[in-house]
Amino acid sequence: MEIRQRVTVNAAVDDVWVMITDIPRIAPCIPGTEIDRQLDATHYTGRVRVKVGPLALTLGGDLSVEAIDPIAKRIVLRGAGKDPRGLGHADASVSISASPEGNATLLEITSDVRLGGPVAQFGRQAIVTDIVKRMLGEFASCLGERMTQKGTEQSEEERQR
Repeated sequence: MEIRQRVTVNAAVDDVWVMITDIPRIAPCIPGTEIDRQLDATHYTGRVRVKVGPLALTLGGDLSVEAIDPIAKRIVLRGAGKDPRGLGHADASVSISASPEGNATLLEITSDVRLGGPVAQFGRQAIVTDIVKRMLGEFASCLGERMTQKGTEQSEEERQR
């Protein structure tokens, strides 16, 4: 199922772009996500903890950067994982485009999420859409906080010079 969302981050587009293309640095902004290992420049292993209806899953698997366009400020990620207890598996493709919106940045995010196994019984489109939208809202909030902290850190550095 495809889910589209637009979120605004109160930071300059170039700064947001640098942050969203640094996968290990940005992964903690995605609720329940942990990167275990970076295999190479574009491949990672890790896990995502998520609750779908009554099922709480820990999906362990792989994440890869499928495409990155620094001119258009667009990145495409693909992830796949399965729950070790057999509660289900998921496959997702996420495209993020960043564009300036005044002094802020507009992120246009398109997610294509597919669920399988027992979790698919509870993963009706409305439930999954709500989960993804909540996660993206938390992602944007965390990204905004990190960008604010980055700006504060730079200001303190400049004051010390």
